[in-house]
Amino acid sequence: MWPSTRVVAISLVFLVSAEPEGAVQCPCYNSTLDGYGFGCTAHDVNGSTDYPECNKTSAPAWCSDSWCYVQASSCTVTHEMSTSIPGLAWSYTTCGFRDRFSRSNITESLRGQTLRVQFLGNTGGWKGNYCPGFAGQPCQGQRGYGPVGRFFDLVAGNAGITVQQVTEVPEPVRDQLERMGQRSNFDLCIWATGMGYLDVCVASLVMLPRRTDASPFVNLWSEPTILVGPLVDTAADVSFGEMLGAAFRPFSPNLWLTLLAVVTSSSLIITYFETSPDGQFNDLRGKREKAAEAVYRAFYSLFMCESRFEPCTLGGRIVGLGLAFMCILFVCGYTATLASFLVEERRLAPSVESIQDAIRLNYKICAHPSHSITLQVNGVPPENIVEVTVRSDILPAVSLASGSTCQVAVLSEEDFVSAQSSNGGSFCGLERIGGAIGSHMVGLSVSDKWARQLGYAVSTAAADGQVQRAINEHQPTDYCTNINAEIRNSNQPVALTVQGMLGPFVVTMLFTILGIVAHVSRLALFKTIEEGRKVSRHGNFRDGLMEIAEDIHRVASGLVHQSFISSEHPSEELGPVQGSQSVSPDQQGSKALGAFLRSQQSFLDVQVAGREQTDQILRRLEKIEQMLESEERDYVTVKT
Repeated sequence: MWPSTRVVAISLVFLVSAEPEGAVQCPCYNSTLDGYGFGCTAHDVNGSTDYPECNKTSAPAWCSDSWCYVQASSCTVTHEMSTSIPGLAWSYTTCGFRDRFSRSNITESLRGQTLRVQFLGNTGGWKGNYCPGFAGQPCQGQRGYGPVGRFFDLVAGNAGITVQQVTEVPEPVRDQLERMGQRSNFDLCIWATGMGYLDVCVASLVMLPRRTDASPFVNLWSEPTILVGPLVDTAADVSFGEMLGAAFRPFSPNLWLTLLAVVTSSSLIITYFETSPDGQFNDLRGKREKAAEAVYRAFYSLFMCESRFEPCTLGGRIVGLGLAFMCILFVCGYTATLASFLVEERRLAPSVESIQDAIRLNYKICAHPSHSITLQVNGVPPENIVEVTVRSDILPAVSLASGSTCQVAVLSEEDFVSAQSSNGGSFCGLERIGGAIGSHMVGLSVSDKWARQLGYAVSTAAADGQVQRAINEHQPTDYCTNINAEIRNSNQPVALTVQGMLGPFVVTMLFTILGIVAHVSRLALFKTIEEGRKVSRHGNFRDGLMEIAEDIHRVASGLVHQSFISSEHPSEELGPVQGSQSVSPDQQGSKALGAFLRSQQSFLDVQVAGREQTDQILRRLEKIEQMLESEERDYVTVKT
């Protein structure tokens, strides 16, 4: 501490031997003296000449902390040199207290001070300091605008700093920069603060190793480094299995199984009820026949989305109502979600999903030289890194077109946001890919003289949210999100394709093939049974077939003979005349016989096609049918 009352006469009390106070690493100086600053005690608790605020009701917290004078040469813990007693220092740490006095008064040392400040115009991003007409140069006739400039103004105003704007840097700094092989105005300002010609450089300065070696910095924020790539209009790739299952995805497999179980069990119950004498299926007798009918109608009801029963019993009707209710809910729930699975929508997506994809595809990656190390750390081959020295030229070089400089780019997030917000939405065809692949610190370069005070002032202001408030005040408008959303919404979905309905097509074809196989198998089975019967009686197929032909011929001959007799004696056969709509037994017999003959003809078509005997029988059957039709017309004419 530096109060004038701490100027005391150093007496010959050194000879007094006593146990020193304070830590072993930093013992108190002459702790046996009874005076201000000697020995570990709260010397300012009741106020002092230089610190009367400690005598107030709302005294600072450090007033009640203990401290003592120490010898700097024998103290290895935190201490500060005294301005009142040359050669001595004071320390709170040796007495077991944190130095809250220095932290409380550190910003006060800035009040009223004049700092030499150079304002520079950043060339990219939107969080820095920007001077129209002086990008990448010291601002002339202005301080610029932006989050960094706004934040420094807040810090300077709160600390009571007077700002002296400097636009030119002395020649010694330029000479040093030339020897280091650096030429940018940003590096020139940083070297000027490191050499003491400037106190602060106000701009968004990336804290590269060569820069932090040249000058102290105070941190502002950590800026993410991101991967950016073009958006392409794509549709999700689907496998053959997904195509098959597309029409069935609205329901989960468990729901499908549950639905089949409920429909089948309800159909079995209805079928059981309807096999009673007054039921719909009173002609079904065997258990297999009943079960087959129930399963068929269950699946038919499910596929037709309505109950395919017409129950006659009370129990069957009640269960049928439940089945119909479930079917209507099924069709509503199914169709409500089917479109989202069957219609293939267009979507905008980046061409790659990560930096690893870009490496695998051997993409060229554009980046500023400051990001080259980040790319190499992520495994990008040096030959695939295209360094672009001007930050604003990175995004225009990115394209998937043949002959383009780069397919993707790596840059600071603020550079990308700034580029997309310019001109009402530029570079909206590019999008951030994945999370951050790295980051870098951004800060202000300061001189050694004010590094501690400014560091504390900046960190205190940042903790109060002033950095974030300054950033929010200059947040650029996000045009691309709305533009891309409009593009996505305006995209008409692709028409339903064969791939989308491949599943239902395949299932329908399977059912069709199964039905054909079952029908052909049934006909073959009946043919085998009938032939077996004939062969069992005659010993060979030919004799059995001739038996069928003779039976048909005999029946047909008798019918023709009877028809002729009826036409010669109509009064004997007709009985009382009751009108033109009466039908005689002969006419009914003729119709029945005609149906019988036609069925036999169909049977012969299938069973014995291609054989000579079959052709003869078919010709005879055709003549018989012609005769019957002629006799029937004559009969109707006579009747009328």
